[in-house]
Amino acid sequence: MLLWTAAFLTAKLAPNVALLGLAVVLYGAGQGMALPTAMVWVGDVVSERFYGRFSSYLGTFGYLGQFAAPVVYAPVLAHLGIGNLFLAASGASAALFVVALAASRLP
Repeated sequence: MLLWTAAFLTAKLAPNVALLGLAVVLYGAGQGMALPTAMVWVGDVVSERFYGRFSSYLGTFGYLGQFAAPVVYAPVLAHLGIGNLFLAASGASAALFVVALAASRLP
């Protein structure tokens, strides 16, 4: 989630195409770490009997999120512009990181 935060901030602040490419790399690295980590987490918290079901839920909600993102962010884009859309996405990623970090500290 920190890589996503950095990616969206880089996209917001990038003065040239090369830095936009860096933003894409950062986002891809974050995505590449998040998906396998989520699958491992599902494997750790769900019994073996339900693993297939819950891993399919993970995929389903991932695709629902991809579908919903343009719907959720379209009003922000229309109201604030593309730069501030990336800033909002960066803030959302940072907030999710803080929530995940706090949740990982629970007993």
